[in-house]
Amino acid sequence: MDKKEHIVHSIINILQTANFNFTLEELCARIHKILLQHFPLNNFYVAIYNKPGQLLTFPYFVDEVNDKPGNRKFASGLTEFVIRNKETLYLNSAEINKLIEDGFIAPVPREVKNWLGIPLVVRDETAGVIVLKEYNHENVLTEEVKDIMEMASFPISRAIERSIYEEERIAYIKKLHELNESKDKFFSIISHDLKSPFNSILGFTEMLKNQYDELSTEEKKYVVDSLYNSSRNIFNLLNNLLQYSRFEAGLSEFNPKVLSINNVVGNLLLLLEGNALRKKLHITNKTTGQIHVYADEDMLNSILTNLLTNAIKYTNSGGEITISSISNKADAIISIKDNGIGMDEKTLDNLFKLDIKKSTKGTSGEEGTGLGLLLIKSFVEKLGGNINVESKTGEGTMFNVTLPLYKESVE
Repeated sequence: MDKKEHIVHSIINILQTANFNFTLEELCARIHKILLQHFPLNNFYVAIYNKPGQLLTFPYFVDEVNDKPGNRKFASGLTEFVIRNKETLYLNSAEINKLIEDGFIAPVPREVKNWLGIPLVVRDETAGVIVLKEYNHENVLTEEVKDIMEMASFPISRAIERSIYEEERIAYIKKLHELNESKDKFFSIISHDLKSPFNSILGFTEMLKNQYDELSTEEKKYVVDSLYNSSRNIFNLLNNLLQYSRFEAGLSEFNPKVLSINNVVGNLLLLLEGNALRKKLHITNKTTGQIHVYADEDMLNSILTNLLTNAIKYTNSGGEITISSISNKADAIISIKDNGIGMDEKTLDNLFKLDIKKSTKGTSGEEGTGLGLLLIKSFVEKLGGNINVESKTGEGTMFNVTLPLYKESVE
């Protein structure tokens, strides 16, 4: 059989093999076996490139010198050179040394006489590389081998694509299952927390209806205060629920602009002043007018309102709350610290989880659902930031909101 027949025969066998639903590793092994029938190709591997994680993995690896490597960080080897340039690389030892001398690739641990790398393209992106190499002879990796391997790259690319689709399908099903479970638990939490204040309202209104003339002025005042608190709890719950559901459905408007943290906090403190006075709390504003963020004003207001309200709720009468802001080259950090009742480790671990009820009554019996914290986390992430919390039981709590700093802010 002449060279041309070798090529035709190999290509036919490779294309026939590609019709079967093999795993990526099985497909590569079978293609390698077909090639070995006609060419002495003893060093053959496939590297897959995970772009988000900047990792290379090796589902198939056969080498006379090296053991199969584990996952490795994307670096500056020949394999990475192919991925970066998205073109077939066909080199002899002199050409490899020239790339090393010119600083395009890192030195190779052992001299290679021939090296062939062919990009595997999936969805118009380089998803990996087929690599053949020869340690002992210059003329093993011929043009014929190159032509066959470029043909083989198509079924291997399709196998990678099938693997990606399957992973995405499994992840999508898992996500749907988690969303369905979260939805059921979410509605269970909401229904429970609506039921409690409504029971209170119904009980007190029934008392007013049936015993109004028998109640003293102090008793009537107590009933009215209780009705107000229950109504306010329902209003806060429904408001947070509406904001959260609109955000999750992608219906919230997003209008970022330059905002002074000091101005936003100052305006919020005016609105919450009455709540703080009722509990005789001392609130100190240590934010500075020199730190600005580029954020949606409604979202930032909602984040800080919920955090300040929580600080007021969980701080004992006569306690202290401090709001401060600092910045570094990239971020603004807003901290809200109280010396209230604090949280234990279990509460902290479950703080931002939808499926676990974590609300605790405030120091004056204030009710809540914990839904506001979910809203805060969603808004902070939408603004490109993150939120963390430090707390100990009996020692208070500090929430830190990190947001991208507006470039012209001065520390």
